[in-house]
Formats: sequence, structure tokens, C-alpha cells
Amino acid sequence: MTVRTRFAPSPTGFIHVGNLRSAIFTYLIAKHDNGTFVLRIEDTDQERYVEGAVDTIYYTLDSCGLTWDEGPDKGGDYGPYIQSERKDLYKEHAHKLVASGHAYKCFCTPERLASLRDKGYAKYDRHCLHLTAEEVQAKEDQGLPYVIRQKVPQDGSTSFTCQVYGEITIDNKEIEDQVILKSDGYPTYNFANVVDDHLMNITHVVRGNEYLTSTPKYTLLYRAFGWDEPTYVHLPHVVKEGGKKLSKREGDAYYTDFVHKGYLPEAILNFLALLGWSPPTNQEIFTLEELEQAFTIDRINNSPAVFDIQKLNWINAQYIKKLDTQDLIELCMPHLIDANIAQDHDEAWIESLVKTFQDRLDYGAQIVDLHDEFFDQEYRLDDEMNEFLAQDGVNETLQAFRDLLAGLDAFTAQDIKPLIKQAGKQSGAKGKMLFMPLRIATTASMHGPDLPQVLALLGKDTVLERLDQTIK
Repeated sequence: MTVRTRFAPSPTGFIHVGNLRSAIFTYLIAKHDNGTFVLRIEDTDQERYVEGAVDTIYYTLDSCGLTWDEGPDKGGDYGPYIQSERKDLYKEHAHKLVASGHAYKCFCTPERLASLRDKGYAKYDRHCLHLTAEEVQAKEDQGLPYVIRQKVPQDGSTSFTCQVYGEITIDNKEIEDQVILKSDGYPTYNFANVVDDHLMNITHVVRGNEYLTSTPKYTLLYRAFGWDEPTYVHLPHVVKEGGKKLSKREGDAYYTDFVHKGYLPEAILNFLALLGWSPPTNQEIFTLEELEQAFTIDRINNSPAVFDIQKLNWINAQYIKKLDTQDLIELCMPHLIDANIAQDHDEAWIESLVKTFQDRLDYGAQIVDLHDEFFDQEYRLDDEMNEFLAQDGVNETLQAFRDLLAGLDAFTAQDIKPLIKQAGKQSGAKGKMLFMPLRIATTASMHGPDLPQVLALLGKDTVLERLDQTIK
């Protein structure tokens, strides 16, 4: 059997990181067994359709490397791959269920349904199930709109098996006669999924665990049609620390939120793949190809997956460290422009800036904070720094370094670096007593990136001014 999985997003806006995690798992389940990954657009809820959202779906998957084998833009043997183009199929199958006695036409008005809710009914009262064939025909002849509802058994229970959560059983009396075809001819989400998954030969259905309680409806539909069910893989929720939901307002809900902050797609994918799945080794940095080899369903956890931003930052930093200079500049430049930093410097200075802080960057936008920390904050020494500089011999070291720097024509990191050792020889300082005074006096910091690079960025006038101020 060829494994066939599908990612079936709704075109209602940006891709939530939880949905992207589902797409990643769906892709990996297929590719681990050399299977087929299908992209299907579920646009049956026309009221929520957002113009341009399909392109956003394409962009998100493509930028993460999740290449689909079949889909609206690529075609395939099981199209169309957009649900709104499959309306006739849903209508045909819904009426088959009516004919077989597994569904019925419901003419209840929105007002009547609202009154049921007002009276405390937890689900539909099956009023139209008891209409005679003549009554149904008479209502149709009047042109009354209707929906088609699934007829659920009222006794017994329905069970299914999930590869993550095991066997799940729901009493049938808890299951509502759900609408499967709306009065406008569009199917409901649950019904369209069953029809499409069967007709597209989907072998594994991967989705969030919020569908655990509704899956018995799917099971009953499969049985009504006489179809085999796919393998179900329900994924745990992605939550923040403390179990809170990811928030659009806090900028941690959508994939594009993180891309705009300067997180790399391959790092986001790496991080999300580890949310709810544990690799067989202690490895944490994975290429997509390595994930395809390592990923198996049996290592998916059933407890909520915590979206640890510090872990994402660490993973992203590992990828940033490997970027070549041009890619690093492209990652940081939008943020430098927005902060009005890039406009004041030439390309060489920008290149030096990003290379200087490359090993300290967690994400692209952070370059602004690192820049400001060294170049825009007030130059001020705290008590600990002043105490260090008050030690014997420090002034002599600072003076020697200051005099050497003053003689430089080209103030580059390459020119500055040998003068540090030369100042040490002249003053007799070495180790911590050489490097720490120079860093404190020039950057007002006891820690930081490569000192010659920082000094070159600060510029000769600023460095000499700070050294003179400290020596005095």
C-alpha cells in the first residue's frame, strides 16, 4: 500500500503555527515511507474565504520545503483539489445516503433551530426524520430550502482507533444528526472530508486532537457508504507555557509573524517538528531530509506540546551561525532599515555589523537591539567597571592602546587587532588585565563580541574620546 496523506487547509488567512505543525507531520508520515503528500484546499465555508489566502498557503509550504505531489496547481489523478469545484460529488453522495436510509432531508428553519437552543436542547430533535415521503415531497414542491442530515443510530456506541490516543468510544446518543449538505449545496467540513479522503485514496488522516470527539461521525459515514476507514493520527495541541493558547495579539500565532521577525523557515520547521514528536536520539538540529528518515508515528506524544520560544531562539541561532554573509545581510537588512540604522552607514559597515553579531543573533530583528546596546545607549561605567579600572597598571595599558590607535590611518578590525597585544607588551599587561580594561573603557561593557570588530564599528573618533575620558 502506498501511503497517501493530505494537508487540507482553509483559505481563511495566514497559517497558524499549529496548522503548520500538522502539515509537517502529515508530510513526514508520507515521505518516511516514500508516499504521496497531497494539498487540498477546503473552501466550503465561503463566508470565511479570504482573497489571497491560497497564495499564502503555497508560500508557507514552499518556503518550508514541504513540496506537495498533487494539488490545485499541480494536478493529479484525483482532482479537482479545491472543494468548491467538487460540489456535484458531495451532492451525489449525500443523496446516496438519503436513498440508503442513512441520511434525511431537514426543512427546519433557522428560527426553529434557534428556539430549540433557547429551550435547552443540546442537539437537534430529529423533527424532520419523522416526515413521511409525501410530506417531504410536498415541501420540496413548495420550493422550501432544506439541508441533509446524517442519521445517527440512537443506541449502542461507536469506536475508532487513533495511532496516538488508542481506542476511542463514544455513545451514539451523544452524537448529533449533523448537517452534511447545506441548503446552498455546499457540504459541511466533516462530510466533505470523508468523501474526499475516500475518493482521493488517503490512507492516513492527520489532524488536531480537537477532532477526537467528532471522529465517530466520520466512522459512521464510512460505514454507511461501506468504505474502509483511513488510519487516524490525532496530534496534541500546541500551547504556550502554562497551557495558554498562542495569540495573534502577542505575535506568536502565525508562521508569517515569525518570518517577519527574522526567523528562518528551516529553523521554524525544525522546531515545530519537535513539538509533540520525540526523535530516537538526542539530536535536535535536523534537516528536512533527516526528519524524513527519522520520523515515525509511534514517537508522537499525546500530551500538549509547549511552544518554548527560548528553544525556538536557540534552534534559529544555530541556523543563523551557518549563514553566509550575504544571506545574513538579507535577513537583518529590513530591520536595520525600519530602525533607520542602515541609512546612516555604507554597505561595508553593515556587513561588518552583522558579521560582528552573527554569533549572538537569535533572530533577524534582534540585530537592532544588539546595535543599540553598543552604539546608541549612553556611555556610562557602573561601579563594578570603575572598580576594575582602578587597579594598578590599568591606566598605563589604556594609554598605550590609545596612543597606538591614534597612529592608525585605516581604522579596521584587521588593523586594530595586533595593537592589543602590542599595548600589552608596552604596559606589561596580559590576559584578563589586558583585554578587560580595553573592553570596558571603549564599550562600557564587560562582555561582548570580538573587540577589534566592535571598535572598528564605533569608529576612531568615538573610541579615542572614550579612552581619553576613562584615562582622565
